Amino acid sequence: MSAREKLIEGTLALIATGGFSAVTVASVARQSDVSRQTVYTLFGSKEALVSEAVGTVALGVLGVISDHASATDTPLDYLVEFAVAAVTEVRRDAVLTTLLFANEGNPIFMRETVLRATPIARELLAPMFDKYPQLTEKSDRVVELVVRLGISVIMFDSEAVRDDEGLRAFLRPPLASIL
Repeated sequence: MSAREKLIEGTLALIATGGFSAVTVASVARQSDVSRQTVYTLFGSKEALVSEAVGTVALGVLGVISDHASATDTPLDYLVEFAVAAVTEVRRDAVLTTLLFANEGNPIFMRETVLRATPIARELLAPMFDKYPQLTEKSDRVVELVVRLGISVIMFDSEAVRDDEGLRAFLRPPLASIL
């Protein structure tokens, strides 16, 4: 296993057991049996490491999310079912669940969150743009809205979005407006 893989794995283990506040350069280096300098050399900062680690988990659930969304017949249904499946996976996964809580180090509260989430969302939504090429010219707006709605739904849970039907009803109007 490469040092990069060890660091991602170590970061995820720390997040799963202690939340984002458990992640420091020193704790990740110790957990991964590498030097702190290796962390900085490979990632540049703790924030970049956490972002990549969480992104790795997000990409890992891509298959489940894509399977759920690809069974749809319209771009709107694709986006809605994509979001419903993504929220379900966030709520199910130990690392992703930590995004639901406002604690120190949570990447949702970092200034660069949207900047870092956008390329991940673009990759996650690539199958939709392949399936519905007419949306390609709107892809930047679609990705931006999906990222912002996703962060909102994850961070600001309420009865309105707690179950799948409520979430679908909440998501349809804003997503329909850009399609």
